[in-house]
Amino acid sequence: MANVAFAKTGQAERRRDVASLLRQGMTEREIARRLGVHHVTVCHDVGALKAEWRAAASADRDIWIQAELGKLQDLEAVCWGVVYSEGRGRLGAVDRIVAILARRAALLGLDAATRLDVRHDITARAAQLAREYDLPLDEVLAEINGILQAGR
Repeated sequence: MANVAFAKTGQAERRRDVASLLRQGMTEREIARRLGVHHVTVCHDVGALKAEWRAAASADRDIWIQAELGKLQDLEAVCWGVVYSEGRGRLGAVDRIVAILARRAALLGLDAATRLDVRHDITARAAQLAREYDLPLDEVLAEINGILQAGR
C-alpha cells in the first residue's frame, strides 16, 4: 500500500515537472531526457495533463455560460417590463428580446448552422475551366456533378 501511495506521489510530481517543461516549450523527448524517464512515460503524462486541462476549461466554460445566461435572463425581464409598460420603447425592447434570445440560443448551442450555397461558385469555376480547356460547359458540369455524387 505504501508503494502505491509513493508511486502516485512520484507520478504527481513528475506530471507537475512535465507541465512546467511543456510551458517552457520543450518537446516530449527533451522532457524525457531531462527527467530521466522513457519518452512514452512523458507521452502518457502529457495526455493525462491535457485531459485535466480540458476538464478544467470545460468546467470554467460551464460556469461562465451559467453566469451569462443569468445576465440574459435579467435583461430579458427588464425588456419585457418595457414592452408591457405604457408609453415609449416597446418596439426597441422587442428587438432587444430577440437579440437576447439569439444570444441564449448561441450559448446553448441551439443556433442553426449556416448553410453555404456554393453552386454559383462551382458553376462559375466550371465555365472558366470549359473556356480554358475548350470543353462544352455541360460536360464539365456533368463531370463535377459525378465527382460530388461519388463523394457522398
